[in-house]
Amino acid sequence: MNHQKAEFEKAQKMIEKANSLLEKAEKLMSKNPSNRKSFYYSSNNHQESDNNGFVQIVEGIYNGQHLIDKNKRKFSVPENYASKSKLVEGDILKLIITADGSFIFKQIEPIERETKLAQIKKKNNDLCAYCEGKYYNLLKASLSYFKAKEGDEATIIVAKNNNCKHAAIENIIPVN
Repeated sequence: MNHQKAEFEKAQKMIEKANSLLEKAEKLMSKNPSNRKSFYYSSNNHQESDNNGFVQIVEGIYNGQHLIDKNKRKFSVPENYASKSKLVEGDILKLIITADGSFIFKQIEPIERETKLAQIKKKNNDLCAYCEGKYYNLLKASLSYFKAKEGDEATIIVAKNNNCKHAAIENIIPVN
């Protein structure tokens, strides 16, 4: 085995060990949800090798539209993925940027959620969910998929104990 291959294998083992330690740390951190945000903003993004070259892995928090990493970089999350996955503001996501430049998003840790009953109303010409005196932004992909219109009722999903601005649509209850 040549020196370069041995060094590569050593680096792979180090990454595996680091990932194992991170998983253990994440479990400990999850016991205290107030530490969650600061932990994910401070965890390292990294690169791993695959057969086609390097793959970049970015972790961060979903803000209702973007993945925000530890360096405050914003990566747009496709609305169809966010809508289908019913992502909620505060979810922890992983972005894998492949060697060919493709973006693959994965939800790795959902935030604690609650379901609410809301009414679909217009605010600034956008359809929003209105519940308990508060407006929540909704993804256009979700509104389109559910064929939501002003006046409909909706079951929405929001982050529990979090002052979020966005909600995911669970389902629509049409008025007519």
